[in-house]
Amino acid sequence: MLNPHEGKVFPVQNLPAELALGGKITNDIDVLLMHKQTNEIRRVLLSGRPIIDNENYIAAVVVKIKDISRYKRLEAELKKKDQESRRRIVFKSNQSKKEE
Repeated sequence: MLNPHEGKVFPVQNLPAELALGGKITNDIDVLLMHKQTNEIRRVLLSGRPIIDNENYIAAVVVKIKDISRYKRLEAELKKKDQESRRRIVFKSNQSKKEE
């Protein structure tokens, strides 16, 4: 697992399952998962929760994985198109001022 913000391997002790085993709740930890054989990278959000039994001990943990790869690609495309549109708008308004 890679940290998308630093490009480094994500520390195992900070993974939601590890933290949940210690009784901590985590929400939407942003990581990159890489398939070692295909080098395919997926961006996911991980959340973890401990499951407490009747005697108040941690019996299990639940980890939710949400793949946000598609959303991030769409977000990047939208940002690129927005920047292109802004350049065109500025270019056209500059041309209009020159024609006046």
